[in-house]
Amino acid sequence: MSGKIFVYVDSKKNVSIQHIHDIAENDIYIQGISLLPQDEGKFKSFRKDRVVTELNSFPPDPPKAISTVNPHNYSSKRIKSEIFDICFTGFKKEIRTELETLATNNDMVVRKSVANNLQVLCCGENAGPTKIKTARNNNTIIVNEEAFINLLLTGEIEDQEI
Repeated sequence: MSGKIFVYVDSKKNVSIQHIHDIAENDIYIQGISLLPQDEGKFKSFRKDRVVTELNSFPPDPPKAISTVNPHNYSSKRIKSEIFDICFTGFKKEIRTELETLATNNDMVVRKSVANNLQVLCCGENAGPTKIKTARNNNTIIVNEEAFINLLLTGEIEDQEI
């Protein structure tokens, strides 16, 4: 199995071992497709500051591997980068305008296209596969509307369907 394997503490203080491939990442998040049997094929996102340690291989005894991790050392905090670029695609005009306003009000820079330095692409129901593929190739984190709202509220990107 290839990809990235790591110990992770989520916002609910659950400690787990994660295994993902087809990875995109920026300064704050890492995102990829899960290789775990219970989540296989799901699009998963993780905050880098909640990654406890990276592993070279999947441990033979996962509970033992995570037993020493104190989840209370990893608190939820809102993350702001100096410039946080976001693009919205696949939304009706009214909804896109509302989302762009929310982003601007939260000190994000709204872009109209998927550029090399774009940090987040927020996709609606009619998002085109070309923009999504371009974003993935540029290591852009991809979220849906619900995950974007949660990102604003908590700094976390929850599991989602794209």
